[in-house]
Amino acid sequence: MNRRFLLSAVTMFNGSHAVHGMWRHPQAVRQRAFERFDHWLELARTLERGRFDLLFLADVIGAYDVYGGDWTAAARHGVQFPSNDPLVLLSALAPATEHLGLGMTSSVFYQQPFPFARQMSTLDELSAGRLAWNIVTSVIRNGAQNVGLERLPAHDDRYRWAEEYADVVYKLWENSWDDHALRRDPVDGVFTDPGGIREIKHVSEHYRVRGPHLVAPTPQRTPLLRWTPMSRVG
Repeated sequence: MNRRFLLSAVTMFNGSHAVHGMWRHPQAVRQRAFERFDHWLELARTLERGRFDLLFLADVIGAYDVYGGDWTAAARHGVQFPSNDPLVLLSALAPATEHLGLGMTSSVFYQQPFPFARQMSTLDELSAGRLAWNIVTSVIRNGAQNVGLERLPAHDDRYRWAEEYADVVYKLWENSWDDHALRRDPVDGVFTDPGGIREIKHVSEHYRVRGPHLVAPTPQRTPLLRWTPMSRVG
Protein backbone atom coordinates (compact mmCIF):
# COMPACT_ATOMS: atom_id res chain seq x y z
CA MET A 1 0.00 0.00 0.00
CA ASN A 2 1.37 3.39 -0.99
CA ARG A 3 1.40 6.02 1.72
CA ARG A 4 2.03 9.70 1.35
CA PHE A 5 4.80 11.20 3.45
CA LEU A 6 3.77 14.60 4.85
CA LEU A 7 6.38 17.27 5.53
CA SER A 8 5.75 19.95 8.14
CA ALA A 9 8.00 22.80 9.28
CA VAL A 10 7.38 23.68 12.94
CA THR A 11 8.44 26.96 14.51
CA MET A 12 7.11 29.95 16.48
CA PHE A 13 6.70 33.65 15.83
CA ASN A 14 9.46 34.51 18.28
CA GLY A 15 13.20 34.23 18.68
CA SER A 16 13.31 30.80 20.29
CA HIS A 17 11.01 27.83 19.81
CA ALA A 18 12.15 24.48 21.25
CA VAL A 19 15.96 24.75 21.43
CA HIS A 20 16.37 27.70 23.75
CA GLY A 21 19.61 29.62 23.53
CA MET A 22 20.21 28.87 19.85
CA TRP A 23 19.43 32.51 19.11
CA ARG A 24 22.93 33.28 20.45
CA HIS A 25 24.62 31.30 17.65
CA PRO A 26 26.51 33.60 15.24
CA GLN A 27 24.50 32.28 12.29
CA ALA A 28 21.10 32.63 13.99
CA VAL A 29 20.38 35.97 12.35
CA ARG A 30 16.78 35.07 11.55
CA GLN A 31 15.99 34.12 15.13
CA ARG A 32 17.34 37.37 16.51
CA ALA A 33 15.35 39.33 13.92
CA PHE A 34 12.23 37.16 14.12
CA GLU A 35 9.88 40.13 13.70
CA ARG A 36 11.10 40.89 10.16
CA PHE A 37 8.46 39.86 7.65
CA ASP A 38 10.94 39.26 4.83
CA HIS A 39 12.47 36.35 6.78
CA TRP A 40 9.07 34.66 7.11
CA LEU A 41 8.14 35.34 3.53
CA GLU A 42 11.36 33.72 2.32
CA LEU A 43 10.79 30.73 4.61
CA ALA A 44 7.21 30.19 3.38
CA ARG A 45 8.20 30.41 -0.27
CA THR A 46 11.18 28.10 0.29
CA LEU A 47 8.93 25.52 1.95
CA GLU A 48 6.47 25.73 -0.92
CA ARG A 49 9.21 25.25 -3.50
CA GLY A 50 10.43 22.27 -1.47
CA ARG A 51 6.94 20.72 -1.64
CA PHE A 52 6.35 20.94 2.10
CA ASP A 53 2.77 20.35 3.15
CA LEU A 54 2.57 22.68 6.14
CA LEU A 55 4.12 25.61 7.93
CA PHE A 56 3.02 25.26 11.53
CA LEU A 57 3.36 28.00 14.14
CA ALA A 58 3.13 27.01 17.79
CA ASP A 59 2.01 29.67 20.26
CA VAL A 60 1.63 30.70 23.90
CA ILE A 61 -0.25 33.61 25.47
CA GLY A 62 1.72 33.79 28.67
CA ALA A 63 5.33 33.96 29.81
CA TYR A 64 6.85 30.87 31.42
CA ASP A 65 6.78 31.62 35.10
CA VAL A 66 7.97 28.53 37.00
CA TYR A 67 11.75 28.95 37.14
CA GLY A 68 12.56 31.50 39.83
CA GLY A 69 8.89 31.95 40.63
CA ASP A 70 8.15 34.46 37.86
CA TRP A 71 8.69 35.22 34.15
CA THR A 72 11.88 37.29 34.38
CA ALA A 73 14.23 34.41 33.50
CA ALA A 74 12.15 33.56 30.44
CA ALA A 75 12.32 37.18 29.32
CA ARG A 76 16.05 37.48 29.95
CA HIS A 77 16.96 34.34 28.04
CA GLY A 78 14.38 34.60 25.27
CA VAL A 79 12.41 31.50 26.20
CA GLN A 80 9.51 31.96 23.77
CA PHE A 81 9.53 35.61 24.82
CA PRO A 82 8.72 38.03 23.28
CA SER A 83 6.15 36.17 21.23
CA ASN A 84 3.98 37.58 18.43
CA ASP A 85 0.56 36.53 17.13
CA PRO A 86 0.74 33.67 14.56
CA LEU A 87 -2.71 34.39 13.10
CA VAL A 88 -1.57 37.82 11.94
CA LEU A 89 1.56 36.38 10.36
CA LEU A 90 -0.27 33.57 8.58
CA SER A 91 -2.76 36.12 7.22
CA ALA A 92 0.14 37.89 5.57
CA LEU A 93 1.72 34.67 4.26
CA ALA A 94 -1.50 33.27 2.80
CA PRO A 95 -1.57 35.46 -0.35
CA ALA A 96 2.18 34.93 -0.84
CA THR A 97 1.78 31.15 -1.15
CA GLU A 98 -0.47 28.88 -3.20
CA HIS A 99 -0.20 25.31 -1.90
CA LEU A 100 1.47 25.46 1.50
CA GLY A 101 -0.77 24.54 4.43
CA LEU A 102 -0.89 27.13 7.22
CA GLY A 103 -1.25 25.81 10.77
CA MET A 104 -1.33 27.50 14.15
CA THR A 105 -1.84 26.78 17.82
CA SER A 106 -4.69 28.47 19.64
CA SER A 107 -5.72 27.61 23.19
CA VAL A 108 -9.38 27.38 24.12
CA PHE A 109 -8.62 30.03 26.75
CA TYR A 110 -7.33 32.63 24.26
CA GLN A 111 -10.68 34.15 23.37
CA GLN A 112 -14.38 33.48 23.05
CA PRO A 113 -15.27 30.81 20.46
CA PHE A 114 -17.49 33.04 18.29
CA PRO A 115 -14.84 35.63 17.28
CA PHE A 116 -12.25 32.86 17.00
CA ALA A 117 -14.43 30.87 14.60
CA ARG A 118 -14.94 34.03 12.54
CA GLN A 119 -11.20 34.74 12.35
CA MET A 120 -10.37 31.18 11.35
CA SER A 121 -13.09 31.07 8.70
CA THR A 122 -11.87 34.36 7.26
CA LEU A 123 -8.29 33.14 6.93
CA ASP A 124 -9.45 29.76 5.64
CA GLU A 125 -11.39 31.58 2.92
CA LEU A 126 -8.49 33.85 2.02
CA SER A 127 -6.10 30.88 1.82
CA ALA A 128 -8.51 28.76 -0.27
CA GLY A 129 -8.91 26.15 2.46
CA ARG A 130 -5.33 25.72 3.66
CA LEU A 131 -5.79 26.42 7.37
CA ALA A 132 -5.16 24.07 10.31
CA TRP A 133 -5.84 24.54 14.03
CA ASN A 134 -3.82 22.88 16.78
CA ILE A 135 -6.15 22.76 19.79
CA VAL A 136 -4.49 23.11 23.20
CA THR A 137 -5.65 23.77 26.75
CA SER A 138 -2.58 25.68 28.02
CA VAL A 139 -0.14 24.90 30.82
CA ILE A 140 1.19 28.35 31.76
CA ARG A 141 -0.22 30.07 34.84
CA ASN A 142 0.66 33.52 33.51
CA GLY A 143 -1.36 32.78 30.38
CA ALA A 144 -4.44 31.99 32.45
CA GLN A 145 -4.00 35.23 34.36
CA ASN A 146 -3.89 37.15 31.09
CA VAL A 147 -7.42 36.08 30.19
CA GLY A 148 -9.10 36.71 33.52
CA LEU A 149 -8.44 33.43 35.34
CA GLU A 150 -6.61 33.34 38.66
CA ARG A 151 -5.17 29.94 37.82
CA LEU A 152 -5.53 27.20 35.24
CA PRO A 153 -8.39 24.77 35.82
CA ALA A 154 -7.42 21.22 36.72
CA HIS A 155 -6.23 19.04 33.82
CA ASP A 156 -9.46 17.10 33.31
CA ASP A 157 -11.55 20.24 33.71
CA ARG A 158 -9.51 21.93 30.98
CA TYR A 159 -10.25 19.10 28.58
CA ARG A 160 -13.96 19.21 29.32
CA TRP A 161 -13.80 22.96 28.68
CA ALA A 162 -11.95 22.31 25.40
CA GLU A 163 -14.61 19.86 24.25
CA GLU A 164 -17.26 22.47 24.96
CA TYR A 165 -15.30 25.12 23.04
CA ALA A 166 -14.78 22.80 20.09
CA ASP A 167 -18.48 21.97 20.08
CA VAL A 168 -19.33 25.67 19.69
CA VAL A 169 -16.96 26.38 16.83
CA TYR A 170 -17.89 23.13 15.08
CA LYS A 171 -21.57 24.08 15.18
CA LEU A 172 -20.74 27.49 13.72
CA TRP A 173 -18.59 26.03 10.95
CA GLU A 174 -20.70 23.01 10.03
CA ASN A 175 -24.30 23.67 11.05
CA SER A 176 -24.97 27.38 10.60
CA TRP A 177 -24.96 27.64 6.80
CA ASP A 178 -26.20 25.53 3.90
CA ASP A 179 -23.74 25.16 1.03
CA HIS A 180 -25.58 27.46 -1.37
CA ALA A 181 -27.04 30.03 1.00
CA LEU A 182 -24.65 32.70 -0.28
CA ARG A 183 -26.45 33.54 -3.55
CA ARG A 184 -25.17 37.02 -4.58
CA ASP A 185 -28.02 37.38 -7.06
CA PRO A 186 -28.27 40.99 -8.32
CA VAL A 187 -31.37 40.26 -10.40
CA ASP A 188 -33.49 38.99 -7.50
CA GLY A 189 -31.73 41.30 -5.03
CA VAL A 190 -30.82 38.39 -2.72
CA PHE A 191 -27.30 38.33 -1.37
CA THR A 192 -27.86 35.51 1.11
CA ASP A 193 -30.83 33.18 1.44
CA PRO A 194 -31.93 33.45 5.08
CA GLY A 195 -33.68 30.10 4.74
CA GLY A 196 -30.27 28.48 4.40
CA ILE A 197 -28.78 30.13 7.50
CA ARG A 198 -29.46 29.03 11.08
CA GLU A 199 -28.72 30.20 14.60
CA ILE A 200 -26.89 27.53 16.59
CA LYS A 201 -28.46 28.55 19.94
CA HIS A 202 -25.69 26.91 21.91
CA VAL A 203 -26.06 26.84 25.71
CA SER A 204 -23.52 25.10 27.92
CA GLU A 205 -21.56 25.60 31.13
CA HIS A 206 -19.16 28.26 29.83
CA TYR A 207 -20.77 29.59 26.65
CA ARG A 208 -24.00 31.10 25.39
CA VAL A 209 -23.69 31.54 21.62
CA ARG A 210 -26.74 32.31 19.54
CA GLY A 211 -25.28 32.67 16.04
CA PRO A 212 -25.55 32.52 13.13
CA HIS A 213 -21.94 32.29 12.00
CA LEU A 214 -20.96 35.48 10.18
CA VAL A 215 -18.79 33.85 7.51
CA ALA A 216 -20.18 31.80 4.65
CA PRO A 217 -18.83 28.24 4.28
CA THR A 218 -15.17 28.09 3.28
CA PRO A 219 -13.67 25.47 0.94
CA GLN A 220 -13.21 23.06 3.86
CA ARG A 221 -15.74 24.61 6.29
CA THR A 222 -13.85 23.33 9.35
CA PRO A 223 -10.06 23.82 9.36
CA LEU A 224 -7.91 20.73 9.75
CA LEU A 225 -8.00 19.96 13.48
CA ARG A 226 -5.34 18.51 15.74
CA TRP A 227 -5.55 17.97 19.49
CA THR A 228 -2.28 18.31 21.41
CA PRO A 229 -2.17 16.43 24.74
CA MET A 230 -0.76 18.56 27.52
CA SER A 231 0.97 17.42 30.71
CA ARG A 232 -1.01 16.94 33.87
CA VAL A 233 -0.45 20.35 35.33
CA GLY A 234 -3.05 21.23 37.93
